[in-house]
Amino acid sequence: MKKDTLPLVSIVIPVYNGANYMKDAIDSALAQTYPNVEIIVVNDGSTDGGKTDKIARSYGDKIRYYNKKNGGVSSAINYGVEKMKGEYFSWLSHDDMYFENKVEAEINYLKEHGLLGKKVIAYSDYRLVNLRGRTITEMIINHDLVEEKPIYALMRGILNGNSILIPKAAWDTYGLLDTKLACTQDYAKWFEMNKTYRFVHIPKILIKSRYHSGQATNTDPRVKTEGNKFWLKMIKSIDEKGQVKLNGSSYVYYYRLIDFLKNTPYDEALAYCEEQIKKYEKEDVPEEKYISYEGKEAIFSKNPLIRFFQIVQYEGIKNAFSRTFKKLKLKK
Repeated sequence: MKKDTLPLVSIVIPVYNGANYMKDAIDSALAQTYPNVEIIVVNDGSTDGGKTDKIARSYGDKIRYYNKKNGGVSSAINYGVEKMKGEYFSWLSHDDMYFENKVEAEINYLKEHGLLGKKVIAYSDYRLVNLRGRTITEMIINHDLVEEKPIYALMRGILNGNSILIPKAAWDTYGLLDTKLACTQDYAKWFEMNKTYRFVHIPKILIKSRYHSGQATNTDPRVKTEGNKFWLKMIKSIDEKGQVKLNGSSYVYYYRLIDFLKNTPYDEALAYCEEQIKKYEKEDVPEEKYISYEGKEAIFSKNPLIRFFQIVQYEGIKNAFSRTFKKLKLKK
């Protein structure tokens, strides 16, 4: 591939006290096989005695490095978006990693399907890893299902933000992340962009997503309050005509949402759906699976991804596996 004929992709890495993992993230960005990338590291006012700053500066001109006053991850991402020169934005958390073909695979997929430069946001499957970067399991999304129902990427919480590739034009149209939100700022923005941008699933594992107890999703009580508000807004945005188009009937629409929400902490959204479904005649609803693990359909739950992640968020990875799967052992 000739660099001068390819769109520039800006990889934005927000970091706060990231000395433990950020080198892995930056190295994975530098190792991209796609030749036309810029790497922007935004230090969000780290307070670790200069450790994060020292690691970032050690890369010299291989990256574009900025050190700003602490304002939260949203403000750091927004800062990176404002500084980016690329046509596409790619987010990489400081504790996650890209496979070396992440950007190339996404650009090639868009090009091969005539979607390059179109109003499309791409995302992929991913691998869940532990603190040492060793594989826990692989998250394989049902490609046919999310192609038929793109909104499922958001409504079923299966979109991993680090796997995305967003046209800069989408940011120009819909603005930056809401810094008042601490836990749903990314999904809230993707939902806005969904008005005119189609979410397209690339059926490849392109990132390694690391889970540990120090992440905000494991500690911040706003996960529940913000989540309830966001899912209620999203659920109510689909009118009866849209519900029928999406799930065949309003009953099935709410049934599937209840099946999803009962395995999350979003109790207000669940209560709303349980009240709404009473308005419709009961129907038989076939099971609808949309994710598999390591190539095999998950068992024990009709909505395994959501059950898994919410238990991870509130009880930890070990409990998530013990409660969600049968005969599946965490790799050490």
